[in-house]
Amino acid sequence: MNSTSSHLAGEALRSLSVEEFDACRQTLVCCACGHVGSLRSFLVSTNGGLRVDCTDCGKQHALGRVVFLKQTTKKTRKEYGPNDSLDDVWERFDNVCVVCSAPKWFLDREGIKRDRHHILEYATHEHAGQLVPMCGPCHTNTTERQKSFWFWFRRTGVGE
Repeated sequence: MNSTSSHLAGEALRSLSVEEFDACRQTLVCCACGHVGSLRSFLVSTNGGLRVDCTDCGKQHALGRVVFLKQTTKKTRKEYGPNDSLDDVWERFDNVCVVCSAPKWFLDREGIKRDRHHILEYATHEHAGQLVPMCGPCHTNTTERQKSFWFWFRRTGVGE
């Protein structure tokens, strides 16, 4: 077993680049039917993502937790400022999630991810504006709600 396939074994599989997928595609197993070597990448026209499908059973997202293949390994985000480390942001807000008030010690003990959330839309403002602490579940929900808001805001032209 080479380092790529050992890296991809078991439940640790969460993200996969196109190159990694191509290198070990013949050894990967469909999460639905269990067939080996039947996975293919599929370009999704609505978002440009590369989804992994099984050609035997037709299962979409056939690698389970891998939703889309990474198409680049180039880092696109700028680094955070010197006073914006994860712990610095949490410290400024008394070490609690600003949405659900879960304390840092509890999240760390339970293995729940802690994040920094941009109040201003990152796509437009990058790291300008305030960062606030959020636990992983709150960060996911808040980000999705903001994406939906900005989509409809731009589409309707309200406030312009």
